[in-house]
Amino acid sequence: MPMFERMEAGDPVIANPESVGTMWLPREMIGFGVFFAVRVVGDSMEKVNISDGDWAIVRQQDEAHNGDIVAAMIEDEATVKTFFRANGHTWLVPQNIGYEPIPGDRCRLLGKVVTTISRT
Repeated sequence: MPMFERMEAGDPVIANPESVGTMWLPREMIGFGVFFAVRVVGDSMEKVNISDGDWAIVRQQDEAHNGDIVAAMIEDEATVKTFFRANGHTWLVPQNIGYEPIPGDRCRLLGKVVTTISRT
């Protein structure tokens, strides 16, 4: 799967669409589908054990359920957050009380985070 330099787990950042390498993982670990890996930057997902420097393994898909951890684009900014839809609106919710939920009605889902690889 291609590896990308970074995706924010904090405030969204400009996404870099250039792959920086390739990662191979066993199918037993990630399942089936089309995947990519992104290095997480920031601490907004610390409550779900996704830390600065970890690799998020993302299965490409354009649908998510409430509570799924997703990679999403808002215009040209990318982020990893928890997905919620309520009252006709979509929210990208951090898992750190120091950050506010991001309105996600205009987001484009890149996929669902299926696992992470810790930097430590």
